[in-house]
Amino acid sequence: MSVFPYSKLIVGSSYALVASGHHFQVLNSLTGEIAHSTVSFDDDRQQSLLKSGPIRCVTADTSFSHVAAVGDDKKLKVWGTREEGLLELLSERELPKKPTDVQFTRDGQTILVSDKFGDVFSYPLHPRPPPAADQPKPKFVSHDNPSGGNLILGHTSLLTSFVLTLDEKYIITADRDEHIRVSWYPQGYSIERYCLGHEKFVTSLHLPPTHPSQLISGGGDPDIKIWDWMSGSLLSSIDVRDAIEPYIKVRVPKRRKGGWYDGDGDGDDGEGGGGGDSGGKKEKGKGKGKGKGKGKGKGKGGEEVEQKLEEDDDQEMDQDIELQDEAKVTTIPTSGTAPEPELETVFALQNVKTVTSNGGNSVFIIFSAIGATALFSIPYPSDPPTSSPLSSPGQITSINFEKPILDFTVVPDVRGEVIYVSLDAQYSEDIGTLSTGKVTLVRILRCDESGKFAEAESDSISPLITSLNTTCLIPATPVALKSLALYSALSSLPKHIDAENDPMDLPLSINDAPSQQKTPDATGDDEGNMGVKRTNAKQIGKIKTRIALAGAGKESPSEAGGSGNLKRGAAEDGRERKRTRSEGGGEGLEGDVQMEDTLS
Repeated sequence: MSVFPYSKLIVGSSYALVASGHHFQVLNSLTGEIAHSTVSFDDDRQQSLLKSGPIRCVTADTSFSHVAAVGDDKKLKVWGTREEGLLELLSERELPKKPTDVQFTRDGQTILVSDKFGDVFSYPLHPRPPPAADQPKPKFVSHDNPSGGNLILGHTSLLTSFVLTLDEKYIITADRDEHIRVSWYPQGYSIERYCLGHEKFVTSLHLPPTHPSQLISGGGDPDIKIWDWMSGSLLSSIDVRDAIEPYIKVRVPKRRKGGWYDGDGDGDDGEGGGGGDSGGKKEKGKGKGKGKGKGKGKGKGGEEVEQKLEEDDDQEMDQDIELQDEAKVTTIPTSGTAPEPELETVFALQNVKTVTSNGGNSVFIIFSAIGATALFSIPYPSDPPTSSPLSSPGQITSINFEKPILDFTVVPDVRGEVIYVSLDAQYSEDIGTLSTGKVTLVRILRCDESGKFAEAESDSISPLITSLNTTCLIPATPVALKSLALYSALSSLPKHIDAENDPMDLPLSINDAPSQQKTPDATGDDEGNMGVKRTNAKQIGKIKTRIALAGAGKESPSEAGGSGNLKRGAAEDGRERKRTRSEGGGEGLEGDVQMEDTLS
């Protein structure tokens, strides 16, 4: 029997929360009994859950009295769990973009949501009345928020992770473009510091409780970095890639490297999700943004550019879904005789945390990678250098589960701290088959004073683990399992660019973006179709959008009263020219040309 794996696992002292497919369940951590579950809903509510799609982000406040979850429908749903056995939907709010993470503040009264457009919004626990229709749009907001969320900050790339400091005075954010930013909270527009040093995407941030002034980060780089986040200085850099790569079992189709002209969705907007060849498969007119705002903003460059960005963004979000379906990272049976694509291994850290042992005297960094079957630990540097980074990998230990790790969490108990590990227990390296036999979705570990992992003793295994591996299992169909796209980040996070097609090498004008770009191909000729890359309408549109953005703050030709731009320092002559044209009723194009020649 196929069952949903636990894509998210949160364990507290009194309650635990697990998400599996489009369902979530709240359990009593001490007895293992199910306190709340969406599985018990009636048919109408079940259909509503199915329409929302798999849960992508879910979290609970510290008391587990409220649960916030978001599915593919981009609706932030807040559930109340105060009464035993009663799960009540308190509110449902539409998000502007697909989320990447959802968190409660410590008091449980505010929900923070990061999204694929690079923004972090805050929402009150209980929705406020909608603003008046004539209320002006806030400045510096890249897109409308249909639910009145408060913009905290924004990146220019897909935002992958964020954490609040212990005192909640700062918010630390990371994105797909190698940046880590330390900003004030909630005044996110005040940037305190950058932690710069990553060369690839950043996927995980962690503030160690034992070292609150330090930050641990990891992603596509081969090392884990430790920072003094207030000063932005790099304290340690520990190489872990060689230890992890042998355990990465999930691979994705190798995609050709694309650039800014290839329509691969890897533009500056951060929404493409890797794009790839799926960019050309989108049928015309099927993007969500089609037809939005018709008749608005005509003749107003700024609003027109903003509307264009909205439409491009929504199109690329849909392409991201197509990309997830294309990624060959699940074990669902496939049909057809199409040739198997070439697969590649992508390195991306998934989760980084710290665990203590030996009465709190020993601290270890534990981490996993997306699609890897092992959990790893390394001693926390006891005295990180302040002058030069540490490059030694130290003693890395691991435990191999033979199945990919989906999530893990560290929980204190009477003997110290234990580690709950969620596994994709039905994964099989043989594409087209599902693993059979006994299903164990959650394992529990301890870390000794040397950093070695060991299965928890039989007498310390709580009823919670037994319940998670038996009574909480939810049957799933192959189609439903495929829709989870558990490893889509392996395709969406890498940029797949090369030096020839650097997205930062933008054209200066639309004329600099040729409709045909010839590539060095021995099989092509001057007039033939081989060895030539063509720029389609969408790519031309993107070029126009960026050119329009670059000139949005400048005076448009119609407002300037002429067909060309005047040189700087000729303001008086420009005003004289406008007066001359106004008196002449717009006649005398030659006069305009002559005046421009004079100004030149």
